[in-house]
Amino acid sequence: MEDGEHVSTDERVLRLETAIAAILDLSAKADQSLAVAGQRLGIAEERLDLLTQLAVNFDARLDRTNGRVDNLEEKMAALVDAQIQTESAQANADARIAALADAQIQTEGARANAHARMAVLADAQIRTESAQANADARIAALADAQIQTESAQANADARIAALADAQIQTEGARANADAKIAALADAQIRTEGALTSLAERMNELAAAQTHTDQRLDALIDIINEGRKG
Repeated sequence: MEDGEHVSTDERVLRLETAIAAILDLSAKADQSLAVAGQRLGIAEERLDLLTQLAVNFDARLDRTNGRVDNLEEKMAALVDAQIQTESAQANADARIAALADAQIQTEGARANAHARMAVLADAQIRTESAQANADARIAALADAQIQTESAQANADARIAALADAQIQTEGARANADAKIAALADAQIRTEGALTSLAERMNELAAAQTHTDQRLDALIDIINEGRKG
C-alpha cells in the first residue's frame, strides 16, 4: 500500500510539473503574442500618424486649390469686363466712323455748292461787263471774290484731306481693337484649359482621398483583429 501511495504521489508530481510547464509555455506564448500585438499596435499608430499628416497636407492642398479657383474666377470676371469695354469702344469707333462719313458727305456737298456759286459769279461777271461802265473795278472785285473762293476751296480740300487722315487713323484703331479682341479670345481659351486641368487635378485629389480612406479602414480592421486575437 505504501508503494502504491508513493507511485501515486510521483505521478501527481509529474502531472503537476507537466501542467506547470504547459502553463509556462502558454505564458511565454502569451508574452510573445502580446509583444507582437504591441509591435503591430506601434506600427498601426505610426501609420495612423502618417495618415493624419497626409490628411492635413491634403486639407492644405485643397485650401490652396480653392484659392487658385477663386483667383481664376476673379481673372475670368476681369476678362469679361475687359471684353465688354472693348465691345463698347468698338461701338463708339463705329459711331465715329459713321459721323466722319456724314461729315465727308456734307463737305462734298459744300464743295459742289462752291462750284455752283463760282458759275453764278462768272455769269454775273459777264452781265456786269456788258451792263456797267466801271467794268474794270467790278472785274477786279470779282477777281478778289474769286481768289477768296479759291482760298475757301483750298481750305475745304485741306479739311477733306484731314478727314481722310482721321478716317485712316480710325481704321488703324479699329484694327488694333480687333487684335486686342483676338488676344482676349486666346487668353479666354487658355483660361478654360487651365480650369479643365484644375478640375482633373481635383478629381485626382478626390480619388487619392478615397484611397486614403480605404487604407485607413483596412488599418482599423487590422487593429480590431489584433485586439480580438
